[in-house]
Amino acid sequence: MRRGFGIAPLVGCVGLVSAVGATSCGGSIRVTSSDGGDAPGSTSPGASSSGSPSQASSSSGAGGSSGTSPPNGSSSGSAGTGSSSGVGFQTGSSSGSGSGGSTTDTVALLSGADWPWFPGGLDGADGGALGPAALVCVDDGVPANCPAGAIYEKPGDSSTSGWSASYPGAYWIWRGDVTSGGDGDLAFAVFQKTFLLGSNPTGQLQIAADDFDEVLVNGQVAGSSGSITDESVAWQNQNNLTTVDLTPYLAAGSNTITIVGQNGPGSYAGCSPCAYSSNTAGVIFGGSITSGGTGSVAQ
Repeated sequence: MRRGFGIAPLVGCVGLVSAVGATSCGGSIRVTSSDGGDAPGSTSPGASSSGSPSQASSSSGAGGSSGTSPPNGSSSGSAGTGSSSGVGFQTGSSSGSGSGGSTTDTVALLSGADWPWFPGGLDGADGGALGPAALVCVDDGVPANCPAGAIYEKPGDSSTSGWSASYPGAYWIWRGDVTSGGDGDLAFAVFQKTFLLGSNPTGQLQIAADDFDEVLVNGQVAGSSGSITDESVAWQNQNNLTTVDLTPYLAAGSNTITIVGQNGPGSYAGCSPCAYSSNTAGVIFGGSITSGGTGSVAQ
C-alpha cells in the first residue's frame, strides 16, 4: 500500500518434508526420539541442510541432563529411566521428564527468506515451490528492522509510514519475483512449509499484512485479517498483529502451514495501475507449534 520499497537478495533455499527426506534453510532439521533407551537422532537418506549447523541435544532420565542444546533451545531431564537424543532444530527446544524420557518439541514459525513461495491464491498453493521468499521494506527506515544492505526505491524518505507491526526474529516478506516495476495491484504471495509433528500438537500464530492475509492449516482456513476493499481496515492490518489459533487444525503426523498475502488495489496508493514501488505489499508473522512424544520437525 505504501510508496517506496526494498528487496533484500533472495537468499535461502526451498525445503519440503516427506517420509524419507527433508531440507532446511537457516535452521537445522530436528529429529527427537524417546523409547526408554538410547535412540540417536539422524536425518533420513538424502536429507540436506544449509544455514546454521545442526547441534545434537540429549537428556537422560536419571536425574540430570547432558549434551549440547540447540541455540535458543533447551534440554533437561528429571528422574526416570528413559533417554532422548536427536538433532536440534535451531529455534526449538526439547525436555525430558519422568520414566520413559518423554519429550516436548517446539517449532518456531518466523517469516523470513527461508519460507518458500508458491503460485496460488486464497485456496493456497497451486503448483510447486518457485524459490525463497523476498525480504521487503518500504524504505530503509520502514519497517524498523529492515535488513541492512537492502535496495530501496526511496531511501530515507521520511514521508513513508506503515508496516509498524513486528515480531521478534521475523521479517516482512513477499513473493520472490518481486521487482520495483512489477505488478503491485491485487497481487498474491503464497508461502508454505510442512512439518512432521508428535502427539497432541498445539500452536498459535500472530500475523500482519499489507493489505490482506489468510492462514491455512492442512488446507483449512484458520484465520484471516485485513481487506482489499476497505482501506482503513487494510491500514490497521499492516500496523497490528492478529492472533490465529492453529490448534484445532493440527494433528500428529504431517501438517502443512500456508500463509497467503494479497495486495490491495491501486486506489489504495492513488494510482491505477500501480507498480510495486508505488503499491507495496508484504506479510510478517511469528509463532510456534509444540507437540509431545517422539516426533520430528522439518521444512
